[in-house]
Amino acid sequence: MKFKGLIIWVAGILTLLSGYHIYMTWQTQRIEKEARRAATDPLGNIDFQKQEEYLRKKSSETVFSFLKNDYTYKDTKKRSIRSGIDISGGTLIVVTVDEQGFLAKMMVNPKSQLFVKACKLAKKKLGKNVQKSFSDHFCDAVQEIQPGTQLSSLFLGKYISEIGIDPTNDQIQSFLNKRYQKEERQAKKVIDARLNKTSVEGILVTSRKDKGIEIQLPGTSDAQKTKQMLSKQGDLRFQVVVEDTKLLESFIQGVYLLLQSKLKLYGPDGKQLAITDLFTVSHGIVYCNTSYIQAVMQLLNHEEVQMLLPSKIEVCLGSQEEQGYVPLYFLNKAHLTINILSAQVQYENGSYITVLRMDYPSSKSFARWTGNNINKMLAIVIDGRVNMAPKINQKITEGKCSIEGKFTAEQAQVLAQILSSGILPKLAFIEESFIGPDVAEEAQQKSMLALQFALLLVLLFMLLYYALGGLVANMALLFNTLFVLGTLAQLGASLTLPGIAGIVLTIGMAIDANVIIFEAIREELRKGVHILVAIQKGYDKAYRSIIDSNVTTLLTGVILYWFGTGSIKGFATTLIIGIISSVFTSVFLTRLMIEGIARIVNPERISFSLPFTGNLLTRVNFNFLGRRKIAYLLSILFISTGFFFIYQQGMNLAVDFTGGLVSVVKFHKPVSIPHIKEGLNKTFPGKSTEVKTYGSSNIIRTTTNAGLQENSLAADKRIKQQLIQGLSATTGCQFIENNMKLTSGTFTIANTSKIGASAADDIKSGSWWAVLMALLLILVYIFLSFRNMSLALASIVALLHDILTLFAAFGIAKACGVIYEVDQIFISCVLTIVGYSINDTVVIFSFLRMFLSKSQTTGLHQVANPAINSTLSRTLITSLTTMIPIFILYFKGGKALESMAFSLMVGVISGTYSSVFIATPLAHDFMILGDKIKRLLIRKK
Repeated sequence: MKFKGLIIWVAGILTLLSGYHIYMTWQTQRIEKEARRAATDPLGNIDFQKQEEYLRKKSSETVFSFLKNDYTYKDTKKRSIRSGIDISGGTLIVVTVDEQGFLAKMMVNPKSQLFVKACKLAKKKLGKNVQKSFSDHFCDAVQEIQPGTQLSSLFLGKYISEIGIDPTNDQIQSFLNKRYQKEERQAKKVIDARLNKTSVEGILVTSRKDKGIEIQLPGTSDAQKTKQMLSKQGDLRFQVVVEDTKLLESFIQGVYLLLQSKLKLYGPDGKQLAITDLFTVSHGIVYCNTSYIQAVMQLLNHEEVQMLLPSKIEVCLGSQEEQGYVPLYFLNKAHLTINILSAQVQYENGSYITVLRMDYPSSKSFARWTGNNINKMLAIVIDGRVNMAPKINQKITEGKCSIEGKFTAEQAQVLAQILSSGILPKLAFIEESFIGPDVAEEAQQKSMLALQFALLLVLLFMLLYYALGGLVANMALLFNTLFVLGTLAQLGASLTLPGIAGIVLTIGMAIDANVIIFEAIREELRKGVHILVAIQKGYDKAYRSIIDSNVTTLLTGVILYWFGTGSIKGFATTLIIGIISSVFTSVFLTRLMIEGIARIVNPERISFSLPFTGNLLTRVNFNFLGRRKIAYLLSILFISTGFFFIYQQGMNLAVDFTGGLVSVVKFHKPVSIPHIKEGLNKTFPGKSTEVKTYGSSNIIRTTTNAGLQENSLAADKRIKQQLIQGLSATTGCQFIENNMKLTSGTFTIANTSKIGASAADDIKSGSWWAVLMALLLILVYIFLSFRNMSLALASIVALLHDILTLFAAFGIAKACGVIYEVDQIFISCVLTIVGYSINDTVVIFSFLRMFLSKSQTTGLHQVANPAINSTLSRTLITSLTTMIPIFILYFKGGKALESMAFSLMVGVISGTYSSVFIATPLAHDFMILGDKIKRLLIRKK
């Protein structure tokens, strides 16, 4: 065997690294269990803040020593296998740079009517075509509203140095798209710096391929606090306060006249507001009533109110509230910005302050600015609100400034994080999912138990079927699982519930490679070849089939990773690592083990079968080609039946594709679904609302499209509050947060998932592109590998058969009362089935190629049945070993994995069936059709 030394080194290094990461994972879980016990009261309620404080303390303490190195909790966490939020619990948030806000910043005049109208039209266009960016739709909308408009007149004033002189409209559009992408990259850096500065658990911030920034908040991280932090831009600037009594009086008089004549403002109670409701003047300072703050801001932003001020002056609200009022400042528009080196919290004179230190150029500018404005008030403006306005008594040269306020220690620390991390553009929250820790723990326990039990059954089967060879395969399988988990930890990738399903599929793929090898060895042994020669020939014959079959599955994994997001990307990562690892362990490591055993014991004692399995499935001679028309008919009947039910009842599209809010709600006792649905229809009038049980009579799953078009914190909070109020009014139960044990007459929201309309359109479009790209790549690969278009076309038709069969199975299941939703996980299953099925088909095609190469006169009709029959044992064993873990996941893996396991079960059965009954017979029929077409063309010539 070549490269034996290299294989041993690679296996040794992978084993040590994987073992190290798994040991660190065990240590991390040990500490987290201690934290949970410490935070749990005698009634079983968990104080998550206390738990986080415990972990924060351990993050700076030595928790154990290893190889003379001391490790803190933070050290072990970094080196552990990262758990996805569906395993550890937590929140996933997806944000984008707000596109309208981005364009407003780029525009010369963002308050123009053209901008407002074009944005409205662009949003409508985006809903119909998500392939084009919002900026492109905006530029198209401008042309519809004002044909012939030169876009340079809207944007060129600020960015002439970047765009160039006299650019075309296409150049402007290209510039806007590139600038937006740059803005998102910068936003991702700022978010990462802002959130991970003090996080113990490690918040994961990643960029999505097309658009969006994904934020995973594991465990007990406070999602609301995080969202509040992301809603702050951190735009710090210094402006001189204009102290002009005449200006103040004329402004108030002008506003008074506007309110008296044509400008009407109303409060939340519907009352028309007068100037005395909005403002009061005391000691020459205007104060605004915070009860009507929205009306005040609407008034200040009004075009005619802006005209009351000189061109170099603007009005700005203060942020410090006193007795229901905030001050109104008149500021000089000229401002100073600084680069912050550090921001620290200090406790002085009985209050917390945030102290900022500037870099050297900013220190010089700040000194010059303060020196030029001695005896004037200097406003510290943060995100458009004046935090404070101290008087400048002298030139400030020390390169630091302090921000004071009625801060708690936490508020001062948050402000320090925000200002030191950089300016964040305005964000839109387009997707959010929350999984409660109790639900996640239950899903984790069920899925891991199912995985362990499935692995045990597969190991037992391989041992009984292949004897010593099965023992070697089992050792390789254990190494493969170890390598997959270790590599995930090394890459910092997350293990998700779909990722666990990916490991299950990897088990099947790893077994498949061993089965191909062992069946080839057993075939040689039946010919009477010496065991060592049989081993060598068996591995040599199996290489090509294994590489071809795994490359096609690898292609689907890459497509999944490229187009997928969140848990799908986690599934794809696990699948890709698993495929590479399974080829290494099944092909190279098993051979190394077998050759090592052969040197220790008598080679004649090495066995690849037991007496009752040696000749199993070796004398099969089924006429698959002759029964192909019956197989075609059965497939057509099944698919037609399924699609008839889909036509009658429709498919249940998840919020991934429709957008909306999904909540899993747990009640203390069973509840009435029709009663709750009736109540929620009243809560969300005119909206689509669904309610159904979710695995148990006391757990329901609600879906609504209320607030679908809104991407704000206020809207999310309002919809959640309406849902809680509706459920409380309908059931009479009281809502409690998820950190409490359910008691009589209570309910809690265990999971939530919100996807905006634009995000849903992106997901839908990306999913179908993923399927099409996978089929195209497989078609190209099969053609290049086998140099036969009939085989390539037959493989694609067989794959389409499997995809249609899965859809049909969903339709038939729904007709039987078992409803599964079509979501991103479903699409990942489609692609996984494509990979599995083509793996099966490619192995048969490899044997076809081998039989055809033995004789130039042999036709496909002569070798089709022998090729399928000779691989039948491998096909059935692989399907069986793959079905065992999937079957167990379906029945024991919990509700979270039921839909995925069902899809994979159908896919494995359909993929096995299509490989033997559809793909090869179709290739035969395509070849006959091709020959007829060739003869017809020759006759015409």
